[in-house]
Amino acid sequence: VTVTFCSDSFNNSDKYDLFSYVNSNIRILYDVASKLGVRVEQPLMLTNQPRFNNDEMRYVEKYSFSDIKKQFSDCKNVHIYSSKGIVDECNYVARNISKLLRQGIKAGEIAVICRDMEKYRNELSFAFSKYNIPYFNDERQNVSCQVLIRFVSFLLRIVQYSYRSDDIFSLLKLGLTSLDSQTVAGLENYAFMWNINGSKWKNAFTQSPYGLSPRNNEKEAELLLELNKGREYVVNIIEKFKSKCKNATAKDISAAIYYCLLDFEADKGIKHLAVSLDKAGKTALAEQQGRIWDLLMDILNSLATVCGDEKISVKEYSKLFRLMIANEDLGTLPSGLDNVQLGSADRIRCDKPYATFVVGANEGEFPSNVLSGGLLSDSDRTLLVNNDFKLFACGEILNSQEKYYAYMALSSPSDMLFVSFRNSAEDNPASEIVSSLEAIFSKEIVTFPDNHINVDILESTDNAFEILSSDFENDADEYIVALKHYFSEKSEYKNRLEAVERLVKNEPAVIKNQELSRRLFGKDMYLSASR
Repeated sequence: VTVTFCSDSFNNSDKYDLFSYVNSNIRILYDVASKLGVRVEQPLMLTNQPRFNNDEMRYVEKYSFSDIKKQFSDCKNVHIYSSKGIVDECNYVARNISKLLRQGIKAGEIAVICRDMEKYRNELSFAFSKYNIPYFNDERQNVSCQVLIRFVSFLLRIVQYSYRSDDIFSLLKLGLTSLDSQTVAGLENYAFMWNINGSKWKNAFTQSPYGLSPRNNEKEAELLLELNKGREYVVNIIEKFKSKCKNATAKDISAAIYYCLLDFEADKGIKHLAVSLDKAGKTALAEQQGRIWDLLMDILNSLATVCGDEKISVKEYSKLFRLMIANEDLGTLPSGLDNVQLGSADRIRCDKPYATFVVGANEGEFPSNVLSGGLLSDSDRTLLVNNDFKLFACGEILNSQEKYYAYMALSSPSDMLFVSFRNSAEDNPASEIVSSLEAIFSKEIVTFPDNHINVDILESTDNAFEILSSDFENDADEYIVALKHYFSEKSEYKNRLEAVERLVKNEPAVIKNQELSRRLFGKDMYLSASR
């Protein structure tokens, strides 16, 4: 067995070393081998750096987060940018990626890394769309909102809370049963009309589906018969499931859930859902449905295995099921090879990108400050770990992990590195990522001048129109004048130009087309002062 580790100090036991987290895992492996009497060969140190194509990248890898200061002259491949905020920062990233693409660099050779992707996701996505940059967002989503998982959750709630109508209709409206939407709507109207809840679901519906104005005709009888068929379909399956859950083990309940899904024909329903999503062009969502089914089966199996042969109530099983779901997430594979890779530093795995953009390099954000919580203090945890009690990582270990994530991000590109941080009053100062790079290269912080428009920042039509809109009244700027002339000759931008002009002049919103007004509001309008 050959195991590789990323460390140049594997014999170093200093807990503040950049690779302390990696080194601790190396020591654990050595200890396991020693206990089992397995010989470990002398480690082979790989000292060549074939990843990097210039000296700047080699210096970043070798000296970042070290006390050694190197003054590298004529640095062309490391760029540091101080932004006014997240929007400015994301636009900076998008503009520079657009330049790289024009130079012939493929989108798949570019990575954007930050520590808190949620903070940047929407703005980065908007900026990339504006500059026509293809990208893949390495996003994990919680599975609790998935249709199949919700179905099982409501199934357990129906049994746990004895046929609450809200839970029944929440389950039926997921569209995984063999009942069509019209039947479900009819059942819901009837239940609302006659206050059907709890044990009333087990009794046949006898009152008129038309409410207090019964019609006593054949259509009413047919409608009541259909409603009762739908009620029996739901109640019979749930009663069957409920009986299997009495005095049962977790294994019995897991099996009961599986067979209840088959009785409701949820397996066919999830296939129909996947097909409809695929036809709607949502291929990624369609492919997720099969993975969700496999994930659910794994969770049911895990609960059956972990809980053993002891009896368990549906309430206790539901708690465990929710706990399992809360710790599961789902990712998607890239839809194409030539996409810019977006991801958080702890998850993204780049394949030798040409250029990497590290965003959000602010103090406490990247690397992130980690504070331990819970009943045990850091000193308690350290004492237990030193006595071979295996615990979840404490504050010191987590902080060393954070610095390691930053090192991995900085050393990922082969040719170019871009680092940006926010420099506004409400943001923390630049982090040690920036100070470390400044020490290596004696690099000045670069800030784009405010309100300065040039040809380099006009990367796409939408981007150009946004720049025009932001300074629409500045007729002294030749670029603004040129952009006005350019867009005035494009018919598709006529309405947008008029809208911007109205906003600039603070004119009231008026519908000039009278025919359109009539179609929207009618010829005679009846308004209520109280409403």
